[in-house]
Amino acid sequence: PLLTSFAFLSYDCIIHLRYRCQVCKGINQARVASLQLQRWFRGLKSRVRFNSALAKCVEDARMNHEIKSLQRKFSILSRREGSHELSLLAEDCTKLLDYAVTEMFTLRRLNADVCQESSELKERNQRLVEFHQSLEAAVALSNRRVVQMGRSNSALVAEVALQTKKVGGSRKATEGTATKARGRIKVLAGKM
Repeated sequence: PLLTSFAFLSYDCIIHLRYRCQVCKGINQARVASLQLQRWFRGLKSRVRFNSALAKCVEDARMNHEIKSLQRKFSILSRREGSHELSLLAEDCTKLLDYAVTEMFTLRRLNADVCQESSELKERNQRLVEFHQSLEAAVALSNRRVVQMGRSNSALVAEVALQTKKVGGSRKATEGTATKARGRIKVLAGKM
């Protein structure tokens, strides 16, 4: 007997279950697709960052190679026999070039730090802008809801006022009817 009562419901349950599973399957497919798109976009962003960093690295390496070749030329010039002034000038240029290289590396590091901080601030700013927009939307929705609740509240207050008038009118009518009934009771009681 218990199985037959469930057998009657089983077809409905199966239909509902199948429908719910199809809806869940569609939602799961959409979620998986959105996750795949997010993964692809993050990879694309990191690829672009990597490619720009690689290009900067290649440029820095080329500049380093040129500086090293200049240093070699100056060191060769300073060893040459000949003019003493030319060798002093070559040594001074080598010192200046060494100083410029160390300053360039320091500035590159500082520039990289500033670029990193700038990108972090841009991301933070974007998150704050998105949060602000969602907050504005929530406030606008809340304001609409307050207006709707105010309208429904005023309608309910008007309905309560109308009902109290009706109750007051029906109370007077009931009191009048009760007074008449008491009078009739007294009259009938006096006849007995």
